[in-house]
Amino acid sequence: AWQKAQELAVQREAQLKQRQQEWEDLASRQQHLTVAGEKAPHLEREAARLQGRLAALRRLAELRSKVTAQAQQCQDNVQALQKAAAAEKSAQRTLAALRQQWQNQQAAQLAAELTEGKPCPVCGALEHPQKAVFTGMLQPQDIEKAEAAWLKCQQGHSKALAQAAQQEAAQQLLAEQEEACLQELGEEAALSLTAASAEAQQALELAQQAQQALKEAAQCAAKRQEEQKKLLGAEKEREEAVRAREKAGSSLEAAK
Repeated sequence: AWQKAQELAVQREAQLKQRQQEWEDLASRQQHLTVAGEKAPHLEREAARLQGRLAALRRLAELRSKVTAQAQQCQDNVQALQKAAAAEKSAQRTLAALRQQWQNQQAAQLAAELTEGKPCPVCGALEHPQKAVFTGMLQPQDIEKAEAAWLKCQQGHSKALAQAAQQEAAQQLLAEQEEACLQELGEEAALSLTAASAEAQQALELAQQAQQALKEAAQCAAKRQEEQKKLLGAEKEREEAVRAREKAGSSLEAAK
């Protein structure tokens, strides 16, 4: 009986030591995880900052691309504006020349009806030493076509002016947005998107790891409570085994 009691006591002692070791391991792990998890707020703020910086850098890259495209478009609009202005001037000159030719033609028609000694119906002169001569035969439709062409060129010029003004306003807005983005980023505006993206991703992963550490620390705390109950049970079983061994030893001594 004593031998069995001795074996049981040794077994209970070993189980108790195992429970104690597991409880201590859990305590150590919980402490380690808690320390790691305490960094979570700082790491989350840093991750948010780096994500914001990355977003600003992406906006800056997009704005610079738009500024480049806008500058090219403005240059194209300047050329279109110059072309429209030249077309309007040309149409205006053509119309002016046709109107002058029409006036000359009307004067030539009047001159053809003049007779020496008879007063001119325009100025009343009796002599007509330098009569106007025909330089061509224009029709009223020719003047109308030239006026329509000039009006069309005027409209084209006005449209080109409006487009140029819109493009200039858009370019100014983009420049202001780019400047605001540069002010927000400061010296970090020189960072590449690749490097900023890598830093933001790393910070995000660290923050997630810290959050996971907090979660695991809470799980360890709950498990320690369960292990503490088992430890108390193991201590009780060990004490019972020791008492049983002592009782068996006393009985053995009495039997001798």
